[in-house]
Amino acid sequence: MGGRGAKSGLTGKGGLGGVGGNDVNGGSAGGTVTNGRTDNHTGGNTVVGGAGGGSGAGAGGPGPPASGPVRDRQTISGVDVTHYREMFGFGDGTSGGVHKTAEADVYETPEGVRFIFPRGYDRTSQPITPSQILAAWNQLPDIMKALAAKDIEILDYYNPQDAYWQRVYRDFTHSFATGGIGKISFYGCKRQVPTSRIVATMCHETGHVIDQRLSRYSDRQSWKDAMQADEAIAGRKSPTSYGENANAEDFAESMKMYITNPDWFAREFPNRKRLIDSILRSF
Repeated sequence: MGGRGAKSGLTGKGGLGGVGGNDVNGGSAGGTVTNGRTDNHTGGNTVVGGAGGGSGAGAGGPGPPASGPVRDRQTISGVDVTHYREMFGFGDGTSGGVHKTAEADVYETPEGVRFIFPRGYDRTSQPITPSQILAAWNQLPDIMKALAAKDIEILDYYNPQDAYWQRVYRDFTHSFATGGIGKISFYGCKRQVPTSRIVATMCHETGHVIDQRLSRYSDRQSWKDAMQADEAIAGRKSPTSYGENANAEDFAESMKMYITNPDWFAREFPNRKRLIDSILRSF
């Protein structure tokens, strides 16, 4: 999804996927600002209150508490993560905007990708759990993991910008997720979603990341030419109806289908496939 005008004040942010709609997947977030990380977020487990050395008379007592967040290593859904807590600015659906700042549970993968949940989040509004989203992450191809946004936040509220996207996009209900360079946001949807949809959404949102890293590749003439050539083959403008909303959405939906339904995509959209092959080889 392309950038917004000055009147909206929401330049470059996209909305993703209506809760009730099929093939409604994602929008771009131009240059989303990530929350900063402090130096004490690196390294191993923190030992709090270690006992002093020695034995017998005069043995040392408890030591002073260590500073910084307590970090523990866990394996969740087959993914090794480091868990810790920090204060985090959760997004408002705009590029770099903050809806609320609250204590967060952070699960960081070996690739440095952080899955960030508000501590004590409302499970009725956001059914996605750390176990489910890390299971989805474990299913992604390595290239998607390498190119994904570094912060993935899981929110228990609707995208505050949904009213805008309902005006801009056809048959739009509520955002399921938004994304771009820096951050992907999964919004509250109040119903359980299959892990396969989360996998597909991550591929779509990573498509937006790639598109933006290449200075809006979806606006290049080569992509437009591929769209036109593929329409003559497939008899449709985009792999999904959602992709027809904008060239950026077509690019993200194409990336999703390239990963999740490769044989069909190669047959129906060979010109897009050829370009995506070249793009992914370039990283």
